[in-house]
Amino acid sequence: MKRSTPASSTSEVCEPTKKKRNYKERLPVLRTRMSPAGLYHFLHNEDSPLSEKQIQAIQEMGFGSLLLLQIKKVPGSLAYWLVSNYDPIKGCLLDGKLPILEEVIYLSLGLPMGPNVVIEASNGDKCPVYLSVLEKFKSQFGNDSIDVKDILAKLPTQKRRRR
Repeated sequence: MKRSTPASSTSEVCEPTKKKRNYKERLPVLRTRMSPAGLYHFLHNEDSPLSEKQIQAIQEMGFGSLLLLQIKKVPGSLAYWLVSNYDPIKGCLLDGKLPILEEVIYLSLGLPMGPNVVIEASNGDKCPVYLSVLEKFKSQFGNDSIDVKDILAKLPTQKRRRR
């Protein structure tokens, strides 16, 4: 499609410039329900609800590297790529070329690796201890829809030095 320039002493014909394609338009993205920003601000805020004793306990359990985490966001296109290219059966990326082993997680995130198995309770769990703890926790908020902001609002703040 050709167009002419208006109000010009010479009548010249201009080719329309090609519209630059936005990089994000080409890549699918994954939208997550929560970004790492909440954890980052929770851990690095001067008014963090974590006391020095709690910070020490986190470090003693082997999760001290989370206190040093500097990630505030994960690009949606990167998240999509990781989910699309991860094989949960083989535990690897890129058709087996990049295995995601416990050692890789330990080395990259500093999360503990060892013989202790973490048992996660589920919504259908009928264990009386679990149900009691869950009910007590939920009763603080008055409904089943609990947001991280609701939890943070309930925690007392501890003034501490910035790292």
